[in-house]
Amino acid sequence: WSADGEDYLFAEIMLPISGEAADVAGLRQIPTSHLLRFHLKSQALDDLTQFDDLEDAYPLYSPDGYKLLFARKYLDVSQWTPGRQIWMMDLTSKQAERLTNDPQYNHYDFAWSQDGKQFAFMRFNQMEMTSLPELWVMNSDGSNARLLVKGGYAPQWIP
Repeated sequence: WSADGEDYLFAEIMLPISGEAADVAGLRQIPTSHLLRFHLKSQALDDLTQFDDLEDAYPLYSPDGYKLLFARKYLDVSQWTPGRQIWMMDLTSKQAERLTNDPQYNHYDFAWSQDGKQFAFMRFNQMEMTSLPELWVMNSDGSNARLLVKGGYAPQWIP
């Protein structure tokens, strides 16, 4: 939910479009995951992902409600990676910026600091399945990423 309680975010799996007509038109052939925003008063549904061949997940509003933190994975062959990267979207312009570039790591379980200047997250090495998950913290502009602990889970901020 947004801080004002007006919008709700969720990820929806978009199933493949199949059949000969879809093949000819070049339509989606694999499942994707889009971030959708539902506005309670207007009942409007807004697709924030905007492109096919993406897998977006774990959306979380910033404390001020103007930004969206989420994880993204490209599904096309040229950009595919084993893990999802951290992205930040300005909700006014809908412009998104990648904050991490660690292809083998899956980033998830985000938690904002109360002032919105930092966020904590988990990451897991998708190529070394026996490695421990890691708990990290990063500034909201993507700078100063710091490992806090290996083997930690479920980051939370204490007031």
